[in-house]
Amino acid sequence: MNSPSDCIPDPKPPAGHSPRQVILGLFVLFQLTFIVLYNLIGLFHDAQGRLDPKILAVIDRVLPGYGGKNGHAWKISDEISTGMRRWGQLTGQDQSWSLFAPNVAEVTGFPAVVLQWEDVPNSGPALARPLAQLAASSPLEVAALDLAALDPLIGGPPPPEELFLSDNEPIDRHHFFRVGKFRVRRYEGSLIPYLSRRTSETEAEANERWVGAIRDHVNEYADQLQAYVQWRLSVWQQQHPQRPPPRQVILVERTYKILPPDDDTGAVWDGPRTLPLLRWQPLAVWQTGYRAIERYNPVTQRFETIQK
Repeated sequence: MNSPSDCIPDPKPPAGHSPRQVILGLFVLFQLTFIVLYNLIGLFHDAQGRLDPKILAVIDRVLPGYGGKNGHAWKISDEISTGMRRWGQLTGQDQSWSLFAPNVAEVTGFPAVVLQWEDVPNSGPALARPLAQLAASSPLEVAALDLAALDPLIGGPPPPEELFLSDNEPIDRHHFFRVGKFRVRRYEGSLIPYLSRRTSETEAEANERWVGAIRDHVNEYADQLQAYVQWRLSVWQQQHPQRPPPRQVILVERTYKILPPDDDTGAVWDGPRTLPLLRWQPLAVWQTGYRAIERYNPVTQRFETIQK
């Protein structure tokens, strides 16, 4: 006679995980690592500009080059941050966020582009205009050339430059209400560094600080910034099909300083203050290894080439 234990079937061994379960589990672990590591690296980079110089000197002993944004530790973290930022942009997981406290924004602003048509000194078009008048065969032909020089629609030069505002910047800053285009506003919010002059620094000191800020910002968002200026030029050309293309497209930030509640002027905002960030020359051809955009240097007030 069989015992009761002989009648109980053996338990089945647990089934193995399917490939889909394994992939899903690895993806969840990757996402957790991405969120934690990306924010830690962001804190590591952000702290560099906020720490006391004495503390930076101590950190430099452990991580050489941290205070000057160079060295192996900084370069490795920067490469990792670049890869994670591209993944975040691709999947809509941008981690550049913060709560309202303890820091409250004092500056807001919008990107804009300045379109310029001016001739390069001693260029062919600049030299050809007076020579064309000398070659005219009659006073009537001279008058026609003068008229063409005044009217861009019949062959003359366009205005020296034109400011093409963002669709989100209000014409009247005291009447600002927007519905729709949220994704464009979200996209444009990361295009400018929102630079402002500190209370205790001179204009020269601010320019020195902005050199590094613009360099880091343009290097970090180079592809995004170049795509934006190209897109804004295409929008402008659709609105002005009869106009010739500009020689230069300059991305600027137009920032408004938010005045404190105890301000007696009643102005609410101070601005806009316009600062160039980069330049794109649509007709220029660059050597291999250089980007098609140039970053602005507030100290020298010139645009500098950028290596890839």
